[in-house]
Amino acid sequence: MAELETAVRLELPIIAVVLADEALSQIKANQERKGFKVVGTTFRPLDYVAIARGFGAMGHEVTTEAECREAFAAAKAAKGPTLIAAHVDRARTALS
Repeated sequence: MAELETAVRLELPIIAVVLADEALSQIKANQERKGFKVVGTTFRPLDYVAIARGFGAMGHEVTTEAECREAFAAAKAAKGPTLIAAHVDRARTALS
């Protein structure tokens, strides 16, 4: 969040991509790998577009390759930063 605010304030035309799976997947995988109880690694879906707009940036949520291409094209044309939330299926990306 701090980096997004800085990018907006400095009008940096960066593209930030979030792999949105409503989980802290690396932490969850480490807990599982070490045999610990999996705790505190999932959360409700977030409205990434609203978060981006709240900072004054552009925001896109994508679920397909075509949407991703469109979001990157729009981001390249933007004057400031863009946040792209790429929604991924947690079950299909689970580390084992």
